[in-house]
This record gives sequence, structure tokens and C-alpha cells, in this order.
Amino acid sequence: MERLVECDFHTASEFLTFGNLPLLYQIKPFVNHYQNMSNYFSHPRLKAAFTFQDVYMGLSPFEAPATFSMMPYTELAHGVWYPKGGMFDAIPLRQNTRSEYDGRPIKVADLDQVQAVPLEPGVVLRFVNTPADLTKVREYVDRGNLSQYADKAFVDELIHWVRFNTKDALASLDGLYSRASGSPEVPRWLEQMFVAGTQPQQQADADAKKLLSSSGAVLVASESDDKTAWVRTGQVYERMALTMTSLNIKSAFLNQPIEVATVRAQFQSAMEMGGSLPQLLVRFGYADAMPRSLRRPVEHVLAQS
Repeated sequence: MERLVECDFHTASEFLTFGNLPLLYQIKPFVNHYQNMSNYFSHPRLKAAFTFQDVYMGLSPFEAPATFSMMPYTELAHGVWYPKGGMFDAIPLRQNTRSEYDGRPIKVADLDQVQAVPLEPGVVLRFVNTPADLTKVREYVDRGNLSQYADKAFVDELIHWVRFNTKDALASLDGLYSRASGSPEVPRWLEQMFVAGTQPQQQADADAKKLLSSSGAVLVASESDDKTAWVRTGQVYERMALTMTSLNIKSAFLNQPIEVATVRAQFQSAMEMGGSLPQLLVRFGYADAMPRSLRRPVEHVLAQS
């Protein structure tokens, strides 16, 4: 079992070796996980305790293969690791890193921690780690960009929120600082002309390059689309983003397929989400930190009663 759990496999040939074939039989990839646990436990709570980890992958224990029994095994055999200092220390370090990443795969142990973040009722995570799935996601990011950048109202609002230089950023203490996206500082009037003249395909190509430089992506979805579901989605996202930060994994939103209603429905179907509605799309990987957008002090935005 250690040969599977403690090794990184980057190609199918590294995984499908003669030495691993007996192990593949033992982990029962063609057997239902919950049914397999019934061979060891009779109480439904014990079965649930050893199969709930399937939801980390957005799967039901009644549909997932017994291979996923390796997840509770690693927790029991190797223990559960937590960031030193807890999540609190990661809060001031967390950012949406909007640059290209270096393409390195995430370490298996680190990815396990990210996939193991606690969920909220009705919220699921769909991790995208294969080139085929990333290509599929790219198609819908493209569609979202082409729709948004052809919409003058969207481009006008984007210009309103971008801070094109340090002077603008210090004056407002909000919005998106252009350097946080890797753009140079320029006078506002010049950058406004540049953004307003951005061709939809130009933006789609730039975001596709960023997506394909990432180690993977994760789709956060919910069973309903109301305020409660939005809050629960945010809770799960924050846990996941802080876990990534504590592991020096960078992340950034790519929500274009979700922000355009018609594309969102197509994206939901293409990613085989069933009745779960896409709420957030986050890419992740390794990269250097970027400059940060400035924010007002907390005491300036809290209302006193």
C-alpha cells in the first residue's frame, strides 16, 4: 500500500507497473466503496465514517469506487496534518495570484490536504487535474470571456474598478490594482483606452494561457442558488484558499463561465455536475506572489451601533 500512497505518478506508465498490479486488485477499483465497507462494518455510522471522504472528490460513497478507501487509510496510518499556527496566520498572506503559474504538479500530500477541506451542507468540490478536463474548462472560460468583453456595460464597469497606478490605488483603497494582474503602471486615461480596446479573443487567449499554466482547477458548486448556498460556498472557498496559502499554493478566480448565465448552464452540463450549480471556478498552482490591491482598514468599513 505504501508503494501507492507515498509515491507521485506523473504518467500512466509509472503507475501501471507489474509491481503495482497486485495492489490495484487489492484496492478494488471496480467495486462500490460503500458496498465494500459493508464487508467490514455492519453499523451504518461506521460505514459512513469510512466513506464520507468520497465527497472531497465530489462523489457519492454509493457511486465511488472502493479505491477511495486509501483516503481514510492515509488519515489513520499517517495522521492528519494541520498548518503550523493554524489558518489564522494564512489570512494576511492569502491573495488571488493572477499571473501565469509554473505548471508544476501539486505534491500529492498537499493536494490531499486541499481536497480534504470540510464542506458545508449542499456544497461540493469538483477537482480538475487532467489535461483533458483542463481543456474542457478552457473552452468555457473562452466562451465567458468572448461574451463579457463584447458587452460594453461589462467593460465600462471593469474600467471603473481598475486602479491603473499607485496614485489611484492610494486614493480609493479599493478595486483591482493593475500591478496585481501584472500590468504596468500608466496614466488612467491611457489604460482606459487600452482596456476599452481589448478584443474579446485577446482576453480569452490570455486567460487560457494562465489556466493551462496551472496545476489544476477546482469548481465549487451548490445544490441550490440562494443566499444560504452563497454563504456556505464562501465558507468552503475560504477554507480551501487558506489551506492552499498555508501550503504555498497560489490560486485565482476564473469565474467567466459562471458569470454569464447561458454559459453557466452549458458549463454545468459539460462538467457533469448533475443538479449542483457552479458558483466559483478557482485555478491553482505554484508561482511567485504578486503585488496586492490596497484595502481600507477594517475600522473604516465597520458600522458602529
